[in-house]
Amino acid sequence: MCSANVDGNTTSGAALVKLHPKLRIHRVAVVGMRCYFPAMSVKKLSVALDAKTAEAAVASATQRGLSLSAWLNDAAENALAIEAGLAAVAAWEAEHGRLTEEELGAADRVLDRRGRAGRRAS
Repeated sequence: MCSANVDGNTTSGAALVKLHPKLRIHRVAVVGMRCYFPAMSVKKLSVALDAKTAEAAVASATQRGLSLSAWLNDAAENALAIEAGLAAVAAWEAEHGRLTEEELGAADRVLDRRGRAGRRAS
């Protein structure tokens, strides 16, 4: 079943029509694990990747059952989220001062409990 993110909530195509009665879904494009509704904007780009990176990206996309486009979209979204997070930390530190080693250690422990890698060694 296809779904879309509307106002931070995942919503099925049928539910979208109920929420927005004037919305008419005529077609849905399924790309990997993502569904694109006509109202969603998709911009086609041409990208060049170094050969080893391209091979690894294709292998990862295939392993995850995604098209390369969907995999690259996920990678871009992740990179943008990281950039936004780093900018938020920098803004917070500009107002409140640098995070202490104790605070950074506590954050690492939270990430470790969630199964994510901690911060990189400086």
